[in-house]
Amino acid sequence: MEKGLVVIVDDDREILEVCSEVLMDQGFEVISFENPLEAIKALMGSRRVDVIITDFRMPEMNGLELMGKLNDQKIKIPAIMFTGVADKELAIKALNAGCHYLIEKPLRNQELIHYTEQAMVYGRWEGISDRLLQECTHLIKLLKELSSNYESRFNHAENIVYLNKSGSQVKPEEVQGYLKNISNGISIENEVQDSNKTMEALAKEHKMLKNMIRR
Repeated sequence: MEKGLVVIVDDDREILEVCSEVLMDQGFEVISFENPLEAIKALMGSRRVDVIITDFRMPEMNGLELMGKLNDQKIKIPAIMFTGVADKELAIKALNAGCHYLIEKPLRNQELIHYTEQAMVYGRWEGISDRLLQECTHLIKLLKELSSNYESRFNHAENIVYLNKSGSQVKPEEVQGYLKNISNGISIENEVQDSNKTMEALAKEHKMLKNMIRR
């Protein structure tokens, strides 16, 4: 599986170092922050982050507040939260804030690796879902345009046949309009084919990622 970029936020430098080392050994790129405010500034940049891992209890702001700030900025990143005590109420709040997994301290290396990989896959699965929806919307629009094009082409052809049957002179603009509609139709048909291919590729990747989440 392709590894991605992970941001870790924790005021405990030792935990930052241990988590960073564990994940980098697995091929992840890791950026760590002791200060959540600095993390927010970095996350507002243009670089794509695959997963954010944050502690719950921190001096400047807790993990839930950090998630709230990211939500306010429309920054959507799969999140994992560390907590020292398993708390049902905290778990509910974390999930409502957009957190995907809650890990209780002390941390276990394999657990950290597993949930980081799952969060990354889940984030990419969500991204593919969004792209599928956008492509589906685009395809519907193209099909409507194609339908309109066929209707216009039929009207031009019907008018040309009528003029021929009535012995009237066929107007050049009628022929030009018909030919133009043919050209436009071919262009739209090509776009439809490309869109179908894109959707097939996205659907295949979507299914693969969904299966990986279930593991």
